[in-house]
Amino acid sequence: MYVHYSFQIIYIMNLFEPFHGSNGVRPGGVLRPYFFAVYLDDLSLELSNIEAGCYIGEILLNHLTFVDDICVFCPSVRGLQSILEVCQAYAESHEIIFNCSKTVCMMFKAKSAKSTVIQLPTLGVLKVKSVSRYKNLAIASCIEL
Repeated sequence: MYVHYSFQIIYIMNLFEPFHGSNGVRPGGVLRPYFFAVYLDDLSLELSNIEAGCYIGEILLNHLTFVDDICVFCPSVRGLQSILEVCQAYAESHEIIFNCSKTVCMMFKAKSAKSTVIQLPTLGVLKVKSVSRYKNLAIASCIEL
């Protein structure tokens, strides 16, 4: 992986001054979703191979990706923590930093369930913030907890 690099442009036989590049893709960049999909394809495969998530018939579903977002889900906090640990290990081995300020947890429970205090999952060393509403370009949700 390249960390420090510079570019120079040649245009009509003129060589322009070098400028430095940086890692990452500009937010809103048209290639961002494609790079995200390629870069996180192996994470998607790892998540598909763990036994945590929601079964729909015989199909295990524990994550969805859209543009540059990942949505992970599981019917138990313990299972969700397992999924987040796989994500964190992948991030550390691939030098990815998840934006913990945008990472949230939304819990759903049956109306008949007794109210209990549930320990929030962590991503790395940080507790994931619990929310009852969440909105982005792909998802808009509002529930009562």
